Amino acid sequence: MVGEAFTKGQRVESFKVDLLDADKWRECGKGSTIGRKRLVRWQPQRAEAVRIRISGTRADPRLRFAGFYAAKW
Repeated sequence: MVGEAFTKGQRVESFKVDLLDADKWRECGKGSTIGRKRLVRWQPQRAEAVRIRISGTRADPRLRFAGFYAAKW
């Protein structure tokens, strides 16, 4: 789950979520706008790290939060 700081409007136009496993980054999710809250789902898997790449913006992006949760499908 990721959300933008919305005080100056929506800024992110596209983003990608990557997982680091065995020293290799691989894309596991992507989306267009984020807005107040965006859920990105993928199959459960182990990772050493997670990163969010902002690939398109209207202005400087301002993320408010990012959270990673294990959920049952």
